[in-house]
Amino acid sequence: MRDTVGPDPIRSPALDSFAESGIRHGFFTRAGGVSQGVYRGLNVGQGSDDRPQDVAENRDRVARWMGVGAPHLVTVHQVIRPTRWRSTRPSEPSGPAPTPW
Repeated sequence: MRDTVGPDPIRSPALDSFAESGIRHGFFTRAGGVSQGVYRGLNVGQGSDDRPQDVAENRDRVARWMGVGAPHLVTVHQVIRPTRWRSTRPSEPSGPAPTPW
């Protein structure tokens, strides 16, 4: 699925209110990505077993949509547990926040 169309994320009106502060967001689907097989589409998971060059291209596409360079792209790693994390640098959580969700 080597999409030639760029990513088209789902947006939250509540989070859009932070745009004036320079914060952009998007909930990205598979659309607009280059990954193949089980990762088909826009996989940005650096910890996945997807081809690293495909993940890098997907991250570049998301970063361009966000208006940042790929090194400044902040993404999350989904973990199902009652703990939240605070990010202090791109793609690097600082550890558990003091209170659960």
